[in-house]
Amino acid sequence: MMLNHKQSLVGSVADLLCRVTQNANWRRIIIISAVCVAFGFLVSAITQHSTTIADYSKEQWQWSVGHREEKSVRLPFMWKYLQQNPQIESFVAEDGNTYELSPDAPRWNVLGKKVLILDVDSRLDTSEGTMLNPDPLNRDTMQPRSAGIMNHMLYALRHGYDYRLVRPPNYTDRHGTWVKVPVVKEALKAYDIVVFLDSDAIFRYINLPLEWLMGHWNITQNTLLALPVDIEKRGNHDHKGNTVLNTGFLIAQQSESTQEMFRRWDACPNEEEWEGCGKWKKTFAHEQRAFSEYLRYEYSTGGRITPIPCNEANGSPIPRGNCRGVFVRHYWHNKTETVVELYDQVTSTTIDTLHSLFQREKDRFFVDASHLKYPFRDGDLVL
Repeated sequence: MMLNHKQSLVGSVADLLCRVTQNANWRRIIIISAVCVAFGFLVSAITQHSTTIADYSKEQWQWSVGHREEKSVRLPFMWKYLQQNPQIESFVAEDGNTYELSPDAPRWNVLGKKVLILDVDSRLDTSEGTMLNPDPLNRDTMQPRSAGIMNHMLYALRHGYDYRLVRPPNYTDRHGTWVKVPVVKEALKAYDIVVFLDSDAIFRYINLPLEWLMGHWNITQNTLLALPVDIEKRGNHDHKGNTVLNTGFLIAQQSESTQEMFRRWDACPNEEEWEGCGKWKKTFAHEQRAFSEYLRYEYSTGGRITPIPCNEANGSPIPRGNCRGVFVRHYWHNKTETVVELYDQVTSTTIDTLHSLFQREKDRFFVDASHLKYPFRDGDLVL
């Protein structure tokens, strides 16, 4: 926008000077013509220089300026860094590795409002540093959960997806992490794709569209649910010896089969279908372990369950196991890092804007369903 404005302004001045030559003597014509030529070169120089600057990535620009100055110029140049086409064939991550779409990978068109980025948390309150507290947020007092929520909200707004933060009712007979299952199920009645993240999980690259990630992870029209393989360690294996799947980040696609799967998942601890599933009502890892022990094998054929590589959608760069969270990082072992990540991605001004937007349009983004009771009836929870 700024580049077009400069070109228009300089071009108009040059045009004006050239018109003057119509009423000037030959000496003035020579002088003014020289000025017109100079302005022409100026337009070309501005265009070339601005294009070159716009081509800097955030990392390159950081190398080009001093630390103090960099903070003041990062945001304008970061917008170029944030531009990304869902149809790109490859992406270079900050570790220098190139991640490519395979020739037979699905290519997803822009999904926009067909996608819901979803946070579900029954612990929400108005204490200091939280999303529901109207006081301005800052780095020193921000709760780690708030940083994760703001990362998810920013990602949704950046790509034109919908976003919701839901405070559901607590289960009376099982651990609080189970609440994600019925809420995602209800959300799938209104959206084609629902992406759920724990509040300690974040998108590493705000610019990288979900559509590209889905293609990279071979999520197809047949996929009901995609979720990362958990970290490889003792105790993280199901009864068949396979590494469990981690439900802290999941991509669910609406279909009748998906609705059936989530219904069975939510009912699993009642042991009407699977004896022994009641153990996971309160035993770690709750709904995650129930899914890995039972549901994954019921829907294992035809690409209906898509495992995502642990290194790309679980763990973090902090050494612990075999997963580094290339695209989605999960700080289950060091939750305060979500605040560090958020401030690494955006400026404090953007944080204030996001928080103000959330407060101003709370009815749009926040759903308080804590007064409802399970099981949900049709129409109880409308997202």
